[in-house]
Amino acid sequence: HGKVLVEKIKETLDAKGIKSTAILEKGHVGPTILSKSEKENCDVIIMGSRGLGNITSLLISSASNYVVHHAKCPVLLIH
Repeated sequence: HGKVLVEKIKETLDAKGIKSTAILEKGHVGPTILSKSEKENCDVIIMGSRGLGNITSLLISSASNYVVHHAKCPVLLIH
């Protein structure tokens, strides 16, 4: 199911002239995203955020929070 979803998103971006790469990996989310983005020399990481708020995000470690604080390239969060 994940592969189909990722490919649909890539097709949508391609149709709009936005260069993208569809990647589906297994592993711990934050470190896996960072590792892959560094290996692929990504210009930007685009990912969703659940928008739990400042207090909740302090108590619950999220993938988007991890990536934002550890990425070597810009990160765009979609809320």
